[in-house]
Amino acid sequence: MFTYVVTSYVNPTQVIRLLGRLRADSPDSRLIVSHDRKMPSPALSALEDVGAELVMTATPVTWGDDSYLRSQLAVIDYADLAATDWLTMLTGQDYPLRPLADYERSLVVSGADMALEEPEHIDPDIDLLLHRYRTRAHRMPHWVDRHRIHQVVKHLPGLTLSREPRGLPPYLLRKRLRTPFSPGFRLRKGADQFALSGRASARLLAAPPHLLRYYSHTRIPSESYIHTVLRNDPTLVNLPGMIHFTRWGSSPHPEWLTVDDLDEMTSSDKWFARKFHEDDPVLDALDERLAAAES
Repeated sequence: MFTYVVTSYVNPTQVIRLLGRLRADSPDSRLIVSHDRKMPSPALSALEDVGAELVMTATPVTWGDDSYLRSQLAVIDYADLAATDWLTMLTGQDYPLRPLADYERSLVVSGADMALEEPEHIDPDIDLLLHRYRTRAHRMPHWVDRHRIHQVVKHLPGLTLSREPRGLPPYLLRKRLRTPFSPGFRLRKGADQFALSGRASARLLAAPPHLLRYYSHTRIPSESYIHTVLRNDPTLVNLPGMIHFTRWGSSPHPEWLTVDDLDEMTSSDKWFARKFHEDDPVLDALDERLAAAES
C-alpha cells in the first residue's frame, strides 16, 4: 500500500485540492492529514469526500523546535506500515508534477528502503548547517534582542545568541562537550519531504530514546534526526535525491512557484514541487498536464 501524509496548518481549501489530486491519481492509496492543532482544520466532510484521515498534532507546531519532528514521528507511527508499504511525506503547499502511478512504480522497482536527500554532495554550506546540531539550543523570549542581555552574552565564552536561520526566535546556543556522533555514526541532514518503506519506518521508530532527547534541544531537528537515524543504518538502502522541485533564494523557506516555473518544474526529474499559493493558476496548468499524461 502507498500512504501519502500531508502536513498542514493553513489554507484548508488548498489541502483539500491536493488530497483530491492524490486520490484521483492513486485511487487505492491511504491519505492522512497531520494538522497543526493550533489552526482550524479542513472540514471533516471534505476529508471524507476524498477518503482522507485526520490526525491532529499532540501539541501546537512551531517552526524551529522539536514539535514538527515529533508530529512527523507520531503520524508515521499512526500509519502502522507493513514492511513493503511506502509512506511519502508532503506538505499542504505541495503538488505532484508527474503521474503517481509512475512514482509508486519507481519506488517498488528501486530495490531501496527509502528516498532521502543527500545534500552533502552538492551543498557547499553543509558544514555550517550541520553545526547547528552540535550545539545545545535554548529558546529565548523575543524581547531578548532589545535587552542588555544581548550585549552581555557576547562576552561570555562558549555562548552565542542567534536568530539563524532567519525567521527563528532568538536561541541561546552552547557548544556541547559531547555529541552522539562519531565516524561510525555520522551526522546527516536533508529535506523534510521524503519517502520511507515500512521497513525503514520501523527502524526509525525503534531509534534509541536518548537520540531524540538530544535532538529536542537543537534547531530544526526535523531536518537531521530522520536522516541521521536512517542513513547510518547499514541494513537500509537509500535512493538518494530530492523528490521535490524547489527554488531557493535568500530566505530559509523555498520561493513561491508560478506559471513562469512550469516548464522547468515539469522537465525536471522530480515527482512533486513546492511551494504554491492557494489557487495559483499554475495548479490548473499542472492538472491539465497530469490529465494529458494519464490519458
